[in-house]
This record gives sequence, C-alpha cells and structure tokens, in this order.
Amino acid sequence: MLPKSFMRKCLLFSADQRGAVLVLVSLSLVALMGFAAFCLDVGVLYKARREMVTAADAAALAGAKELAISKGANVTEAISEAKKYATEKNGADETHTNAGVKNIGIDGRQVIEVTAGKNTEYTFAKVLGFKNKIVSAKAVATWGYPTEVKGGNVLPLFIDEDQYKLGDGNLHDEKLEYPGNWGLLDVGSGENAVNLAIQGYPLDLSKVFSVGEIVTGESKPGLGQSIIDAIEKDFSPPEKDGRMIRYDRNEVTMDGLIPIIKVSEEKSEGKLKLEILGFAVYRIKDVVVDNEGNGSKNADPALVGGTPPMNYQKPDGSGPYAKGTIIGKLISGEMIDVNVVLKEGDQDPSYDYGAAYVKLID
Repeated sequence: MLPKSFMRKCLLFSADQRGAVLVLVSLSLVALMGFAAFCLDVGVLYKARREMVTAADAAALAGAKELAISKGANVTEAISEAKKYATEKNGADETHTNAGVKNIGIDGRQVIEVTAGKNTEYTFAKVLGFKNKIVSAKAVATWGYPTEVKGGNVLPLFIDEDQYKLGDGNLHDEKLEYPGNWGLLDVGSGENAVNLAIQGYPLDLSKVFSVGEIVTGESKPGLGQSIIDAIEKDFSPPEKDGRMIRYDRNEVTMDGLIPIIKVSEEKSEGKLKLEILGFAVYRIKDVVVDNEGNGSKNADPALVGGTPPMNYQKPDGSGPYAKGTIIGKLISGEMIDVNVVLKEGDQDPSYDYGAAYVKLID
C-alpha cells in the first residue's frame, strides 16, 4: 500500500493545469492563423479575379473597336490595343496577358480573345508555405454592323438611302415627293414617345428594328412644331429634362442610331411604308424654328460652330430651310451605346452605313 504522503503529491500534480492552457492557446493560434490566412487571402484572390475580369473585358472591347474601325483589317493594331488596355490601364501583367484574333462560326465571324492575368502575393498563407498564385480571366469580343436593334438609343427619325449617299444630314426638309415635314419613325407609342426619344430618353427596349423589316413612317404636315419643341427641351436652360441639362453640356453629344431606308409604299393620311436597309450614327446639332431659316437661340455653340441663333439657307440658293428641319450630321467611325442583337453575317460590308458595334460574347 502506497504512503498517504505520496498519494497527496500525485493529486496535487494532477490538479495543476497551468501548462495545459498554454498548449491549448498555442494550438488555437495556429488554427486562428490558418483561418485568417484563408479569409484574407481568399479576399485578395477574389479582388484580383474581379480586376482581371474587368481588364479582360475592357481589353477585348478595345481590340474589337479597333477591328470595327478598320473593318476587320487592322489585326496587329487590335491586338496591340487590347494588350495596352489590359496592362497599362487595368493592371494586368504583361507576362501573363495574351490576345489573338480568329474567325469562328459558320459565317467566319471575326473575334478577338484576350487573357489577362497577374501574379498575386499571399499574405498570411505564407506561414503555411503558400507564396503566390497567378490569377487570370478570359474575354471574347466581336464587332459588326447593326442589323437588329432593340429600342435603346434609336432616334425616331429616318433618312433615305439617296440622301445618305449624298452626305446630307439635314432632316425633315419639305420633299416634293412627300409633302410636308417628313421623316418621323412610328415607334408605336404616340407623339410623346417620339418627343422623349428625340430628347435622349431610350425607346422601349421591346421595340425591335431589323434590316429588311417594313416599318411605318410619317410624312404628314404639322409635325414641325412638335420636333422643334422636343429639341428645344434639350437646348433651353430653363428646362430640367433635356439631354443638355441632364448631363455636362461640354461632354454630351446629341447622338443616336438612325435607320437608313427606302420607301416601299406610300399610303393615305401621310403614312409611308419603309424598308430598313441599315443604320447610321446621327448627331442632332440644331433645329430651324421659323420660316426664315433661323435655328434655336439656345443651341450649343460647340455643336453649331458659331454663336446662336444660326441661319440656315439651302446650298442651291433656293431659300431657307423649312421650319422644323433638323440640322444634323451623319457620323462615321464612332461607337454609341446601343442594344444590338448579334446576327449571323452582320460583318458583311453591304450593311455598312457608318454605324458599327462591339460586343462581348464570352
């Protein structure tokens, strides 16, 4: 039988747990460091991933824009521009960034593919032996001529192909074959929707305009004042809902997509049946507000190239432009924000009326 004094010492030893607490704290710290490494470094990787997605998307769109401007010819410049956007403007590493142009699909659609990557250093995970990870993202973009457009930034105007070929950007002048002001597109929502669209508010995105589609246009007299009122709302300082007031006057442009058409049939009550041939980018500069050919006194000098009101006389010397005539310009080689439906074969140059789009497809 063991002595009582020995038993007492064993009990005292078993009751002393101060060393055990230190062991538990040490083990817990290792677990906490591992958890911290996981949370912090996963967050770093997620941030880097989002940055590379942005870099790849921006680079692919920049490359596609260069392809659109050159009508698909300048492949070398498109690749160079894409890499520049990924690295210099969005932080990707040159060594982990690649770009290439190829043709895909039945119609041989030209696309540009970009991979943007960067070396991401771990923080706490280094304690566990992990140093870094290459984070990357891929994007594919294409370009084309718009053949199907869903509402958005489509102006409720149109221009016939012959006038387009002449480069004449003044709309709603009186035509001998179509008496009165003409050129308003029927958007299916009445005069108020037309006026709002001229002021820069997007059309209903459920409205689709397609090449080859037969649409209705207005040629009846009496639309001039309505057009004047709509454009004046963009120009006039007291108004709060105009495009020039809603945005910085020095930055905003009065641009939109306008259908190029040919008249397929003239109907009663000023209605025209029009076939859409393609789309052009159109810039509204001014509007004739009276029978003397005077423009708006509130027009932007930067748009009209002088001190308003400007006076607009026909170049053939036959007198002033008619009241309600939109003074504008056909723009080529510029991109605008528009909801384009990608269609097979829309890189065909027969659809080229000066408007082009770029779009991410992957």
